Amino acid sequence: QKERGLTAAERGTAMHAVMQYLDFARPADEQSVREQVMQLRERRLLTPEQARAVDAAALTRFLQSPLCARIRAAGERARREYRFSLLESAARFVPEASAGDEILLQGVVDCFFEEDGALVVVDFKTDRIAPDALAERAEHYRPQLEAYSLALAQVIGKPVKEKILYFLRRGEQIIL
Repeated sequence: QKERGLTAAERGTAMHAVMQYLDFARPADEQSVREQVMQLRERRLLTPEQARAVDAAALTRFLQSPLCARIRAAGERARREYRFSLLESAARFVPEASAGDEILLQGVVDCFFEEDGALVVVDFKTDRIAPDALAERAEHYRPQLEAYSLALAQVIGKPVKEKILYFLRRGEQIIL
């Protein structure tokens, strides 16, 4: 890694690690983000290479976004990096499945929060995408958000009212 740098996937992993621990209540400026990244490095939650690869400007844009304001407003009703496992009818995902077949859904939801008695599911993406390709890329991720929403509605026991993809590098969100 030191010689060749991080791959795109490794940079994405570093950004997701920071998003897991980023204090949304701290000042929404680049200096604060850089300080938090260095603290994560000191705590060994990021390697030095990962810390260098983090896009502090993108994280700052997110912290200044209306979406982040909604997450902040949810307070304790917001969760990040929520792991789930759920048995579900296989027919829901595989049309040719036999009656009674089940499939195990497992995943990690980047973020969800409760708003007006319903859930909002947020998935952070680090893809480099041209502006005219956002809608197409969002459709690529739709099945993932549908599965997350299905699982959360069953596990948490509240309906999902909104599914949001937030593209960190672009600072844009798509509601599915």
